[in-house]
Amino acid sequence: MTRRFIVVSHTHWDREWYQPFEEFRARLVRMMDALIELFERDPGFKHFALDGQTGPLDDYLEIRPERREPIERLVREGRLLIGPNYMLPDEFLIGGEAWVRNLMVGIRSARQYGGVMNVGYSPDAFGHIAHLPAILRGFGIDSVVIWRGVGNDVKASEFRWAAPDGSEVLAVHLPYGYGFMAQVPEGREALAGTLGTLRSLLEPLATTGNVLVPNGTDHLPAHGGLSGVIATANEILEDATMEHGTYPQFVAAVREELGDRYDDLPSFSGEFRSSDRSNVLPGVLSARTWLKQRYAHCEDLLARYAEPLAAWAHLLRSPNDGSPQRTAEDRRLLQHAWKLLLQNGPHDSVTGCSVDAVYDDVSLRFQKCEQIGEAIYFEALRDIAQAAAPSGEVCAVAWNPLNVPRTGFCTVRVPVREGEEPTHAVDESGVAAPLQPVERGLNSPVDRRERVVFGFVANEVPALGYKAFRLERRETAGATPPVGATAIENEFFRVTGEADGTLTVEDKRDGRVLRGLNRFLDVGDRGDEY
Repeated sequence: MTRRFIVVSHTHWDREWYQPFEEFRARLVRMMDALIELFERDPGFKHFALDGQTGPLDDYLEIRPERREPIERLVREGRLLIGPNYMLPDEFLIGGEAWVRNLMVGIRSARQYGGVMNVGYSPDAFGHIAHLPAILRGFGIDSVVIWRGVGNDVKASEFRWAAPDGSEVLAVHLPYGYGFMAQVPEGREALAGTLGTLRSLLEPLATTGNVLVPNGTDHLPAHGGLSGVIATANEILEDATMEHGTYPQFVAAVREELGDRYDDLPSFSGEFRSSDRSNVLPGVLSARTWLKQRYAHCEDLLARYAEPLAAWAHLLRSPNDGSPQRTAEDRRLLQHAWKLLLQNGPHDSVTGCSVDAVYDDVSLRFQKCEQIGEAIYFEALRDIAQAAAPSGEVCAVAWNPLNVPRTGFCTVRVPVREGEEPTHAVDESGVAAPLQPVERGLNSPVDRRERVVFGFVANEVPALGYKAFRLERRETAGATPPVGATAIENEFFRVTGEADGTLTVEDKRDGRVLRGLNRFLDVGDRGDEY
């Protein structure tokens, strides 16, 4: 079999890691300037992959906006390959919505630059989630290049990878990492030795006559003499050829050669978290835990509060009160907030394994994201409340974003004067729910009234709707809690508080009893920044 070695030039661009973002950006500017000059100087240097991202181009053009035209031309010509990701995220530490938004932003941005690399790319994530094939398939991507986490049970460089829902992609594994051929000698004798090593390591793992050879590594600029190296390699190789190509070209070549034999490829499903062949660095999962907490909070704020409420408020506004302009403003602000959050998702950012200076930048991005999300969230809540409240009345409004009626615990913040605290929330039918103070504080430095957060049970709030509650003060007799009671129950469960602070839960439906719940273990674990 005649082997076809496809050399893919690339760089792996960690936006921040052992240097903060701006220091790496200075290197990025020099690398990109040199790359454009290399493309112009050497027609034999055909392609370069920008790490499956579009974010580095945004960062570069903020400093060198005059280079946008040559960048877009190279992308349109298929010489500079970008996307489909915006950033290269850690796959386990961001949520599903962030994964989707990362690809949405990356693909949209790549198309604006001139074209998207339609191959999934996650070469350095610390393991791979089981659902990645399904996420990629949702964007029409049917292949992915991966490295870390693939175990010894995978014997070939190419295999079929299925998600739990059955979605499948062609996985291309980099058995020796993305930097396998980062440095290549230009002398003929040394190159012959390198080619021998390359063949002995990669050929046995290939499922077709096509062998992928990555040429690049962390923050490495393009190899200026590569076209000459490939020409010399073709003089040395007797039963093989070498060419300068791309990841999409490699995937297409594998599929074409396999043809009807594609289904004969080995198939695997589930996540890849093995350290058999590469370190997945599991200690980063608990390094700088506040990062993981803050990321989850921001993602929930945008995806579960700010965006759906902004959409809801838009539907309630009159077209005559500037609603279209307000909606466009909210959309742009939310897009900006998502990009700030996604910039904190890469595998050297949210993992907590970078130098301390990086986390000053990360924290600031979180702050900005929260500020935008909360501003839109509270403005939308105000608009919804104004639309829902009876004319001339001050009400609390409970909203239900689910598609089924819902009864649940709500909170409302109310400025009150001494002796005027409301005691009940009363709906339009006159049904009153008692209010329970859960938090107290000063309303503002100017308004000296006390700010009280009350909790109450909002009953039967309509699906995809809201219910207004008047806050009233009623004379009520204080309830006397039963002395010695240590359990609560309903028709399904009985929960008992034990003397050691743990809970025992009895499931009345099948008699199962779970003991020792609510126990917290405090142990030393500060993670591992490797």
